[in-house]
Amino acid sequence: MSRTKPEYCSRLGSSQNRTHEQENLGKETIMDIMMEAPQECTFAFTDGSCFTYPGRTSAGAVLNPPGCDAIRLKRAVTKHGTILLAELVAVLMVLEEILQHSPPNTRQHNSNLQ
Repeated sequence: MSRTKPEYCSRLGSSQNRTHEQENLGKETIMDIMMEAPQECTFAFTDGSCFTYPGRTSAGAVLNPPGCDAIRLKRAVTKHGTILLAELVAVLMVLEEILQHSPPNTRQHNSNLQ
């Protein structure tokens, strides 16, 4: 199976050079995806940060489970790491939270979203 970025990614710029118009388009795109998804979906937004490279790192995530308030997670990762490590820890935090709080028969993964 070949994986490619969704078409809309090329229009959104990057966090280093995104215009106000691209920022608004990104928000609209995410809202469209969320509105089209089944109501029982939980959405997770993750981010990792690195103060210097390599250096102090941290990870954060926001989960939006159906019918519940958003769940905000954050964690210091290490004093000497990379942005990739922090990004992966953010994803791991989401997986841990979902596994801890959801019944096994309700877990699904949609690999089409990036």
